[in-house]
Amino acid sequence: MTKMNKRATKYISFSIDGTYYAMPVNAVGPFIKGDNSLPVPKANELIKGLIYQNGKIITIIDSAKLLNLPKQNKFATCLSFYRGEEVFALNVDEGSETVKSTNIFIDRNKKKFKKYIKINKNKFYILDPEEILKELAL
Repeated sequence: MTKMNKRATKYISFSIDGTYYAMPVNAVGPFIKGDNSLPVPKANELIKGLIYQNGKIITIIDSAKLLNLPKQNKFATCLSFYRGEEVFALNVDEGSETVKSTNIFIDRNKKKFKKYIKINKNKFYILDPEEILKELAL
């Protein structure tokens, strides 16, 4: 475990398969319903499907496959995030609250998404949107 000093950053927290995660607030949009996504033939296996909402096409990313988790039941809630004009969403079990942390730690035992913050003695692994999109090769 390595500690990296950083100025205070706000994150939106959520859980996936019993593990806490966080995304920087400045990169995320609202939690949305993602249970009616349409599959995309021949798409990257991490892409669960597409939905159309509020005039935007949103790419739903399969968090279970992204994080190498056992196959999950159908997620109804997704956390949206942006890259320029593109909108993506990651399916989650449950959205939570905004948290703030001044320190980022590194879990050297993990292969990807190694950075985390600690809130009330709990680890919240940081899912950086750029790292997610890198996994999709976008």
